[in-house]
Amino acid sequence: MITLDYGPDHDKIDPFDFTVTRASQDVANDSGEGHYLHPIVRHYQGGELVATHHVTENLENEWNRPVHVDALTAFFTKQL
Repeated sequence: MITLDYGPDHDKIDPFDFTVTRASQDVANDSGEGHYLHPIVRHYQGGELVATHHVTENLENEWNRPVHVDALTAFFTKQL
């Protein structure tokens, strides 16, 4: 299942406040920390959630850079 979701407490953070610590859009390991809109891929097996991958957020909502594609490819490779 693939959804576009916001991270936790996104509504409590001013998106224009540049003093707020944000997940780097260049580092896939920070992707689960994103507050803003980003794809989340969930792998279900037998109706049970077995794995989740948060695609690193991107200011322009473009998730086609190597940091996004490589991490997603690694997730699919591990799951399938």
